[in-house]
Amino acid sequence: NGQKASAGKFGKGQKVGKWVWWHTNGQPKETGQYVSGKAMGTWIRSYPDGQKRGEGQYIDGHQQGMWTWWRPSGKVWRRTDYEKGREKK
Repeated sequence: NGQKASAGKFGKGQKVGKWVWWHTNGQPKETGQYVSGKAMGTWIRSYPDGQKRGEGQYIDGHQQGMWTWWRPSGKVWRRTDYEKGREKK
């Protein structure tokens, strides 16, 4: 369909800087940053209509800390605490 699926930069063969993935309708699907090929900082995931689906932090390529997930209606669905990419129990 000629639509970009993602955009970002590579440095020394690894993802670096800001990256964006899009839904087929052109709305952002996921945005975040890479440092030396590892996801870092705040990442946001969205539904096709642009409504936020999830938000949280990555450290050294792993989900870390509290992530919030929303339903398409905009209501919070759940909050999940992560440590080194694994859900805390």
